[in-house]
Amino acid sequence: MKLNKPWWKQSKISIIVFSENYASSRWCLDELVHILKCKQRYGRIVLPVFYEVDPSHVRKQEGSYGRAFGSHKKERRFKDKLLIWRDALSTAADLSGFDSKNYRTETELVETIVNDILAKSKCNLSTIVTGLVGGESQIQQIECCYALKHKMLNAAR
Repeated sequence: MKLNKPWWKQSKISIIVFSENYASSRWCLDELVHILKCKQRYGRIVLPVFYEVDPSHVRKQEGSYGRAFGSHKKERRFKDKLLIWRDALSTAADLSGFDSKNYRTETELVETIVNDILAKSKCNLSTIVTGLVGGESQIQQIECCYALKHKMLNAAR
């Protein structure tokens, strides 16, 4: 599938999966900053997922996040970005999201995330009016979302 617009113009919901090594990737940190700007400017929904990492470590840049920032700090060319990245991590960690330690299995976590996304998407799609020109493609998108949900749930099992 070719995107005609940048991802951030097409995405209504962004899922950020914070893992142990997330903060070691400067690309991930830059994307996080961009995602949060889209949330602020365009009202996008952002869902953080804390996968086998303590949300407070993300918020306060402790543990593996603190070590990653220690490495970034050594490279002077990233000096200006450090504060921006730290602020973005703190902001994202304060958002309502999902902590993997609160779920017995990955399947349960994935099911919960998928159901939350579908619920949020349904709210956003409630503006579809019957008879609206072009509405057929939106209905097809909804049907595809439900089909995708079942595929994701089956794959996670």
